[in-house]
Amino acid sequence: MEFILSLITPVLLHMAVSVIVTAAGGAIGGAAADSAVCTSVTALLVLPVLIWMYRSDAAKGMHSNKSICRFDGAQHEERRSQNMQGTAAAKTNRTEKNGKRGKGIRQTAYLIGILVLCAISGGVLNLFWSGILQQLRIQDHFSNAVQEQLFAGQAMVQLLGLGMLVPLAEELMFRGLIYTRIRKRIPTGAAIFFSALLFALFHGNVIQMVFAFPLALILAWLYERSGWFACPLAFHMGANLTAVVLNLLS
Repeated sequence: MEFILSLITPVLLHMAVSVIVTAAGGAIGGAAADSAVCTSVTALLVLPVLIWMYRSDAAKGMHSNKSICRFDGAQHEERRSQNMQGTAAAKTNRTEKNGKRGKGIRQTAYLIGILVLCAISGGVLNLFWSGILQQLRIQDHFSNAVQEQLFAGQAMVQLLGLGMLVPLAEELMFRGLIYTRIRKRIPTGAAIFFSALLFALFHGNVIQMVFAFPLALILAWLYERSGWFACPLAFHMGANLTAVVLNLLS
C-alpha cells in the first residue's frame, strides 16, 4: 500500500493543484479561462514539491549513479602526467592548471552537445510521429479539443509554459519519481513500460495518449541509459517546443 501511495502521490498532487488553478482561472476569466495559462501555472506551483520529493529520493540513494554523460579524461591526464615528468616545478604547475581548464571546457562542451542532440531528437520524433498520426487520420475519430485549447494561448505562454515548465514538472513526476520508484520493485523493462503507460493515461485523451506513450518509453530508456535527468528533460522540451512552434507557424 505504501508503494502504491508513493506512485500516485505526485499525480494526485498535480491533479489537486490543477483543479484549484482551473477553478480560480474560471472565476477570474469566466468560462474562457486560458488552458495554457492554467496548465503552466499548475506546473509552476507543483515544481517546488516535486523537486523536494526528487531530492528526498536522491538522499535515500534511489537514483542511479551511473552516467554515460560523464567526461572521462583519465587517459588524457595520465599521458599529460607522464609528459610532464622531469620539468621544472613552476612549468608543471602552470601546465596542470591549463590542463584542468582545458578539461573543464571540453567537459562542458561535451555535456552541452549531448543536451542539444537530445533536444533535436525530441523535435524530430515529434515531427515524425505527427506525420504518422496525420496519415492515420486519428483526429477524424477522436476529439482533440484538449490540445486545441492548450495551443490557443498566447505565444509566450506556450513557449515558456508548455515548452519548458510543463516538461520539467512531468519529467520530475514521471521519470524522476514514479519510474525510479517502480524500478526499485520490478525489472527495468517492465518499469519503463508501466511508467510510460501511466504517463500516457495522465494526458487523458486518446490523441495525446498515442503520442505520449512512445515518447515516455524513450524518455525512461534515455534516463536509464544516461543516468542523467537532464537528458530526458532536454528530449521532452525539444518535443514540446517543436509542437508549439509548429502550431504558432500554422
